[in-house]
Amino acid sequence: MMRGCLKEHGAAIHANIRERNLQHLNDKKRLIQEKVPIHDNDVCVIVTGSDGRLERGFLSSLELIILSRTADSEKVASLVGKLHSINGIEQQIIYPVIEQKYLDDMLSLVYAFGNTQRIYPQRVLDGYPIHGNDGILIEAVSKVFESFIDYGSMILEDVRNKVREHKKISETGRQRWKGSEIIHYDLDAGIAYYEVSQEGTRKAFKQGPLRYAQFSLLKKLISLVRSSTYDIKKIEELRNTFMQDNSVIGRFENLVNAGFVSLTTESLSAFAELYLNFLLLYHKCEHFAKISYDKYGISLVEIPFEAREVRTQIAELRQLLESFVK
Repeated sequence: MMRGCLKEHGAAIHANIRERNLQHLNDKKRLIQEKVPIHDNDVCVIVTGSDGRLERGFLSSLELIILSRTADSEKVASLVGKLHSINGIEQQIIYPVIEQKYLDDMLSLVYAFGNTQRIYPQRVLDGYPIHGNDGILIEAVSKVFESFIDYGSMILEDVRNKVREHKKISETGRQRWKGSEIIHYDLDAGIAYYEVSQEGTRKAFKQGPLRYAQFSLLKKLISLVRSSTYDIKKIEELRNTFMQDNSVIGRFENLVNAGFVSLTTESLSAFAELYLNFLLLYHKCEHFAKISYDKYGISLVEIPFEAREVRTQIAELRQLLESFVK
């Protein structure tokens, strides 16, 4: 889908990223369905993260989640084993840890990997179905929206903290992680860092501008749901509007066009261009990192960027996001 809030050149680039991602997903979808048949109507396998948002770059393995109507651990464990077996046949295409979520346990849809300290409802909201009963994902999304009412204060406070955290990373390029400081990019030197490995923590512009925008969008969504607690029809309309498009730019645009968010056409267009620019910068870093790792075995690469321009863009993004989520 061509984004109306992007200028012609940007819209073409965004559409190309989306089409490349859809082709990648369809290829992997056919492989997984061929290798692992599912005859259970109570199960859906989804991809999440950048794959689900159709923003994937060059290095990510498919991050899968198994959605099941009930907590049948034996059934789900068997499916996990079969999905993992694909990595033994093909090049490793599936992320080693496959998460399981159960519709009869609402909070399992909100927590990441069952960890009560990791609140990430977007893992379901960003889901893209690739196997099983697609209707299970629709049911799961509805329950996540319910959780914004039933557990909204807890979820919203956590998301607010994440918005503040990633805003700070955006402005400094630095992050505190497990007692150490990680430098994702240096705004004075104009150098971004990307580390290739399962444990790699330095990811250029991922934890800064991109996460800042993604969590700001989630914060706004939760606030909108909570302000409509007693209006079931409005919440349903909001859910349908949000889920029309998995991309961050598309979701921003749809919320504005449907009247849920007040933002000028110029501001929406400026946000879309900024988000796309940071996504492309991130993809560029991934691309160089992949080449360096594949050809020379170098796991940590430094990628130069225009420091003054990026600093200005970060300030503009902050201003727009603060206006969006107010």
